Amino acid sequence: MDTDRRAMDRAEQRSYALDIDHQGKARVGTVVHKKTATALAIVDVKPEDKQELAALVQVAQANFNDKADEIRKTWGGGIMGKKSQDKTLKRQKALAKEVSTAHLA
Repeated sequence: MDTDRRAMDRAEQRSYALDIDHQGKARVGTVVHKKTATALAIVDVKPEDKQELAALVQVAQANFNDKADEIRKTWGGGIMGKKSQDKTLKRQKALAKEVSTAHLA
């Protein structure tokens, strides 16, 4: 699922769950009797299975939908690579040199 789709699901308060396992597509495929599948939409539920589905939806809401902002905020870590650090240092030196020559003029 791409990020735009997940944003739409959150906005419309639909539950979604991501299987980050390497077997994810194959496991979803077994549900729909195919080799692989990337998504599954449940449209009809037997009355005896509604309680189990409600529990699954609650877990999906808690683990994915409700934590979306928390997960998005912790992405990246803010550590620049060597090339980016060198470019930033070069820019800072050029800016410092420009500021010092501007004061002399």
